[in-house]
Amino acid sequence: MKCLVILMFCHAISAETHFLKIYFTGSSGFRNVPVFEIGLKLNDVEGAFCNNKIVDLKMDWLKKIFSDDSKLFEFIESTCFITNPAFCRHMIAELMEKFNQSEGIHTFQRIGGCELNMETKEFTGFLKYGYDGEDFLEFDLNGLKWIALRKEALFLKQLWEMDTQDLIFNRDMLTNLCYKGLNYSLVDGYLFRKDYPSVSLLQKTPSSPVRCHATGFYPKSFLMFWRKDGEEIHEGVDPGDVLNNEDNTFQYRVDLDISSIPYMNWARYDCVFQFTGAEDKILIKLDKEVIKTNRDHSSEKRIIIIAVISAVISIIIIIIALAFIAYKKRNVSERQLIPDAENMPLRNGLENQELPLVKRLKLSAESLFTISFLSKMKGLVILIMFCHATSAVKHVLKIYLTGSTGLTSIPAFETVAEVDDIQIAYCSKKIIEVKQDWLHKKLNNDPQLFEFVKWGCFVSNPAFFKRTIDALLKKLKQRKGIHTFQGIGGCELNMETREVTGFLKYGYDGEDFIELDLTGLKWIPLRQKAVFLQQSWDYFIEYIHYHIYLLTSKCHEILSDTLDAGHGTLLRTDYPSVSLLQKTPSSPVRCHATGFYPKRFLMFWRKDGEEIHEGVDPGDILNNEDNTFQYRVDLDISSIPPEDWARYDCVFQFTGAEDKILIKLDKEVIKTNRSEDESSQRKIIIIAVISAMISIIITALAFTAFKKRNDRPVTPESETIPLRN
Repeated sequence: MKCLVILMFCHAISAETHFLKIYFTGSSGFRNVPVFEIGLKLNDVEGAFCNNKIVDLKMDWLKKIFSDDSKLFEFIESTCFITNPAFCRHMIAELMEKFNQSEGIHTFQRIGGCELNMETKEFTGFLKYGYDGEDFLEFDLNGLKWIALRKEALFLKQLWEMDTQDLIFNRDMLTNLCYKGLNYSLVDGYLFRKDYPSVSLLQKTPSSPVRCHATGFYPKSFLMFWRKDGEEIHEGVDPGDVLNNEDNTFQYRVDLDISSIPYMNWARYDCVFQFTGAEDKILIKLDKEVIKTNRDHSSEKRIIIIAVISAVISIIIIIIALAFIAYKKRNVSERQLIPDAENMPLRNGLENQELPLVKRLKLSAESLFTISFLSKMKGLVILIMFCHATSAVKHVLKIYLTGSTGLTSIPAFETVAEVDDIQIAYCSKKIIEVKQDWLHKKLNNDPQLFEFVKWGCFVSNPAFFKRTIDALLKKLKQRKGIHTFQGIGGCELNMETREVTGFLKYGYDGEDFIELDLTGLKWIPLRQKAVFLQQSWDYFIEYIHYHIYLLTSKCHEILSDTLDAGHGTLLRTDYPSVSLLQKTPSSPVRCHATGFYPKRFLMFWRKDGEEIHEGVDPGDILNNEDNTFQYRVDLDISSIPPEDWARYDCVFQFTGAEDKILIKLDKEVIKTNRSEDESSQRKIIIIAVISAMISIIITALAFTAFKKRNDRPVTPESETIPLRN
């Protein structure tokens, strides 16, 4: 292995901070979400969740606490099911009455907890409330008082400060109780754990940047960078964002542009992963041998196959040629043995059939070879070529529109455009952001289209959404508060049939509200409250026809132009880098694919060529920053004997395609940091064996030398040798 991984466990002293946060949310006016929810987090990792119906513990040590202490679990159930929901309902009702709010969606939220500095042992508690998305009240732990963050909260501050026992209870909860809970998690070791990542080098094409990708690490405090000659570099380096994995670990990537780096200088570069405050590092050298890319193996295999085929063809041609020469020589020899053959009588003109017979023999041999060769080549071509099965490929343009009132931190109107789940543009009443270079070029070259987009973003849509929200507030007798009116519209294009299907739906305050029936030329109310809007909109039949034009002809035109302009992005097929990962020998084996596009794919485990589901845990599709996707599917190997591993493989396949990426369940290809420990053990065993062999050899040589010395003939004593003058 040219991949150098160095793990030196010499941690530097650093100030670590751990925190416990509890999120409380009560709401009214929602039908599809619980009226009350609590979430507990430890260092950004979800530990528990409850609402007015369930308690869901996410961490094993929390389950152990509650299983050992039934009274504590009863207290949590009472808090989740009774006291906090009742407090929430009471506060929302009181605030709505105070602010003259009768209906609509309203939220009352709280965030509280504590933070511990491990170096100074300093402990800090915090508690804050919010109403309808705005900060409302904050607790002063030192002054034992409430701070009104809005003048509307002054009445609540005065009311709560009258109860001194409640102030003391809050202080005790944010200090003693919170400290005990946080300290227990530290003693349990969960927050102190350190999961080292699997680090790989990935590359799509020889001209693409080399991606250093780390996944499966915890905690989130780390450094990851490229170096040249041991010094960190920034030029040509593109860092990414920290992404969450499903198992409460994280992943990160940092790309290096190698276009200006000569190949002979690659050895001077390496990628470094290091936890903050630690001296141990994971290093991986910039080396062609360790870069994972599907092109390497496939191209090498194709070269080998072509070379083998060429060699086989050459050998067969040589054999045929030699056989033909031997046949010719044999005929000549036979003629020489019968000299009077020229004068022999001819029968039925058979002398003219000798040459055609040779030609037929040669033709038959060549035909047989050709048929055999083409037959073999057919199977080879099927393996090499990407022969896609006939399938209906569909492309979708979606426009998300959101109008709101009562929110000061976000624009009153926003639009997001997506094609095939890739965001291509964003706009509000003030700005237009084009997310793709090809769309930017398209808008520059088509002023009429750009004017149409500006008119929709800046004029027509904001006015329509404001007018509709005002109408809804008036009709539903809602005066103040946060309200949203949202729309999703667009079209779907079937590339095989060229059929275009339009769609348009609106929602109000988080609920489906009204939908357009393009076939029936009418609006369908999805809530009783939307009937008045349906009646009003159905009256303007021209308005319906205009929407149908936008959702069919115009949308088809824009989508087709978009696919044409962005074909390199939207119609591309990026094959993934597929790896097998494993944390410990007893952990499931993760089949991880990243960097693929489009999102239409299959990925599964097989046994003996058949897809399996038992012991398989599929994940969710995650977005990468470069408009590609990643996915994982885990296989529980605890019940699979090692001798059966060869029967299992992981398959990645795009939907509607026959070509597959296969990776065998093989210990040699599984990436895991434990390999360093195993290699150390192997080195110790090898050193021990070599030492033993050296000892045996030295002993044997010493014994041989001793034997030779004893077997040497005895020299006569000098006194008996006669002297000569």
